[in-house]
Amino acid sequence: MNMIKLIALDLDGTLLTSDKTISDKTRETLIELQKQGIKLILASGRPTPGLYSEAKKLKMDEYSGYLLSYNGAALHVYDSMEVLHSQTLTKDQAHRIIDHGRKYPEMTMMTYNAYTLLCENVTAYRVLPEAKMCRIGVEQFPNLHYAITFEPHKFLFAIEPEKMSQIEAEFKKPFEDELSMVLSTPFYMEVMNKGISKGKTLRKLLDILHLKSEDLMAFGDGQNDLEMLKMAGTSVCMGNGDPLCKEIADYVTLTNDEDGIPFAIEHFKNIGVL
Repeated sequence: MNMIKLIALDLDGTLLTSDKTISDKTRETLIELQKQGIKLILASGRPTPGLYSEAKKLKMDEYSGYLLSYNGAALHVYDSMEVLHSQTLTKDQAHRIIDHGRKYPEMTMMTYNAYTLLCENVTAYRVLPEAKMCRIGVEQFPNLHYAITFEPHKFLFAIEPEKMSQIEAEFKKPFEDELSMVLSTPFYMEVMNKGISKGKTLRKLLDILHLKSEDLMAFGDGQNDLEMLKMAGTSVCMGNGDPLCKEIADYVTLTNDEDGIPFAIEHFKNIGVL
C-alpha cells in the first residue's frame, strides 16, 4: 500500500534545473504520481505568483495541490487559491528591517507586494534576476520606507556569497529573538516573522488534512529546506544540496540537472515506500 500521500518540492535547485526549467522526465514522473492520487506541494521562498507557471506545467490545475510561498509565510490551495495560512511582518518590523539594512549598503534590499518586487535600485545585485525568476514586475522607490503601506510576508537581502558568509551572523544577531532569517542560496538571505519555516507550515497542512509526517515526502537543497526535510517522514536532498541538508536527509539523490527527483522516486518505489 502506498504510504506517501503528499510530496513537497522546493523549486530552485531542486525541481528546476540550472536553466530554471522542469525536465521532461521530472515533469512526467510527477504527473504520473498525481494520477495515482498523490498531491504535490510547491514549497519555495518565492512569492505566490512565482509558483503559478511551474504549477501549471505540472498540471496542478487539473490535479489540485498546494502552493507554499515566502518560505512558509503563505499557503494556498492551488486550484481555488483558498488561503490556508498567512503570516506577515508588521509594518513596524518592516520599517526596522529597512533601517537595519541601511547599515549594510553593499547588500541589496527587496520586499514584495502581491504582484511586484519592491526595491530602491532596479540595477542592484540580483534585483532583475529575482523578478524574472518569479515572473513579477519591479517597482523602484527612492526609499523603501515609502513602500510599506501594507504588511509584507518577507524581505530578501542579496550579496555575493563570499561576502554573505562574512556578515551573516552579524546581520542576524539584532533580530535573532524576533525574526526568522535563513539562507535560501549562498547569496540570498530570507527574512520573515519569527517561527516561519517550510516545515512548520507543512505541519499545519498535515493537521488540516488529518495526515501524519509519514504521509509526506519532501525534496530540497538549501538551508531554508532544513525544517521541511526534518519533519517529513521521507526526506530527500539533491546531489547539489547544502551539506547540512545532506546530513539530515534520509536519502541523497542525483543533482537537479541529472533528474534527481525521478531517480529518487524510482529508488523509493523499489523499496516499497511509493
